[in-house]
Amino acid sequence: MARSIGVLMQLDLLYTFCQDELRRRLPGENWKTLYRGTHDSEEYNVSKVATATETRRAALVQLNNLSSFTSDPEVAWEFGSARGR
Repeated sequence: MARSIGVLMQLDLLYTFCQDELRRRLPGENWKTLYRGTHDSEEYNVSKVATATETRRAALVQLNNLSSFTSDPEVAWEFGSARGR
């Protein structure tokens, strides 16, 4: 139990740092759009599919990390598929 509490505390600290960094780098912005390139989108668990009135989002998926995201959609395709690695 003690190990899991330590991890949760570290994640809270990381989340707080990221929120502060975004606030400092993007004053007045509520979010930052990030892109992730993929070649196997059917493997993702889709939480929500956009309705006809929601033009900004095609689908909402939950991922387990942020290690391969970018703010440049062209660069996102360089990440490719994790399958077979």
